[in-house]
Amino acid sequence: MKKGDELLATPTFQLDGFSATDLDLAPITEATGDKEPIKTIVKNRSALSSVDLHLPSGDDIRMSGLRKFAAVVPLYTLQDDGESLFNNRTQELLRPNMDVGYYQPVDENGQFVGNTVSPGFVVNIGTDNFERVWKDDGIKEPFISIFIWTVVFSILTVVFTLVIGLVLASVVQWEELKGRAVYR
Repeated sequence: MKKGDELLATPTFQLDGFSATDLDLAPITEATGDKEPIKTIVKNRSALSSVDLHLPSGDDIRMSGLRKFAAVVPLYTLQDDGESLFNNRTQELLRPNMDVGYYQPVDENGQFVGNTVSPGFVVNIGTDNFERVWKDDGIKEPFISIFIWTVVFSILTVVFTLVIGLVLASVVQWEELKGRAVYR
């Protein structure tokens, strides 16, 4: 494996019957041996995926592709309180914001700051959405006009259908109408 200008390698091992889960990488001057063919790597993928390679710096890497290994570090660490998460990359503390249903960074005073972190979680909002419809003018005014139009449209549809049906029924009853039986 190459890290920058430095070559790193594990001690030589055979893939047949391979069961180690931890291998140390050590600096070498020159790579020896041959690369295994992809067919062999695919056949032993489960065994290779379970191996942790330890870099001299103390970091660990794992198989991330057929011929690639990458650092594997969890992004978040659950804190002792069982609720808070620590972002290992940005060094931020995240707490669940029960008002919006997402984890959010907090400042040193415990106040929510910054953007929410997806995915969220389910929170109980009760009747808050219904209250918002009646209290927020940006929602209330269009809602009321749409509701009134919907009721008026449904009433007018029924009335016009009834009127047209009665007119057609009266026309079909007219004795002078030729082909009256066909229309009925």
